This record gives sequence, C-alpha cells and structure tokens, in this order.
Amino acid sequence: MKKNPFRRGTPAHRLNGIFLAYGPGIKKGYKIENAKIYDIAPTILHIFGLPIPNDMDGRVLMEIFEEDSEFAKRKPKYVDPSYYEKKQEDEKLKKAIKNLKLKGKL
Repeated sequence: MKKNPFRRGTPAHRLNGIFLAYGPGIKKGYKIENAKIYDIAPTILHIFGLPIPNDMDGRVLMEIFEEDSEFAKRKPKYVDPSYYEKKQEDEKLKKAIKNLKLKGKL
C-alpha cells in the first residue's frame, strides 16, 4: 500500500474515551453510552449544586446517578451566563466593604 505524503498523524481518529464517576449517589457498575466530553462540565456543576449557564454545551449525565440520590432528585438549574458575571461583581463589592471596615472607614 502506498503512503499518502500529505497525511500526518495516526491513520484514524476515533471518538473513544473513558469517563469514570465514583462516590455517594453515583451508580455502581453502570456503563454510560454516548457521553460527550462537553457533558462533563454541566454534570460537575450539577453535582456541586451550581447553576449551569444556558449557553454551555453538553448536558447533565443524569443517568449516572442513583435514583434516590440528591443529584437525581434535584433538577439541573440553568441560568443566563450573566449570572456568573454578577456573582463576581458581588464578590468584589463584599471584598471592598470588608477592606473599608478593616480600615475603620465603615
């Protein structure tokens, strides 16, 4: 077989990978099908009880949770991406107020 001089890298690209989840509320021995790499971020945000920006790609992998777990009972919460911008501004304001209190100006 003649090699193509313009082809570089491996001869075939596959979409195979591995995803493991372990801990309380996670199904044991469950094999998930069709998970995508971009499903990981929304799933992690959901596990931590944080809202998911509604412009984020992917989905919460609800099928990995035990049916009676808090993760399965709680519906994913989606928010406008500006939610996180406002949160950062709130933290800056709290820090500024704390600094003013420490300096005795409040």
